[in-house]
Amino acid sequence: MTPRDFSYWLQGHFEINEYNPLAGLSAAKVQIIKKHLELTFKAKVDVNRFPDANVGGGFCQFLDGVFAAADTTDGLSGPITEKVRIKLSDCFLHVIDPTFANRDELSRIHRGDGDGPLSGSRRGGVEAMC
Repeated sequence: MTPRDFSYWLQGHFEINEYNPLAGLSAAKVQIIKKHLELTFKAKVDVNRFPDANVGGGFCQFLDGVFAAADTTDGLSGPITEKVRIKLSDCFLHVIDPTFANRDELSRIHRGDGDGPLSGSRRGGVEAMC
């Protein structure tokens, strides 16, 4: 699993689960996340073929440090989980794929307001699409 794939995988967890910042992550979830994170450090990726595979690598290093510093026997506390969630969210540009004909409408829904489309700028050479 590449750092980019891991980042998307974990972001999906936070997006589709009813996340409660006070509850944190259970010990079972932390173990699953740790196993997937370990895969990112073992994966050997041809960056010539997949130049964006290491996007999210900084976040993976950050999360590895969090796990090394925190006692995860009972899971991860709410405040620490929230810091992880925010740091992960900062890895992504939250934009709508420009190939959608109704991008303006989708952007307003995505953002929660009516100010028009998002910029679509790039971060680290990659533009994240929703």
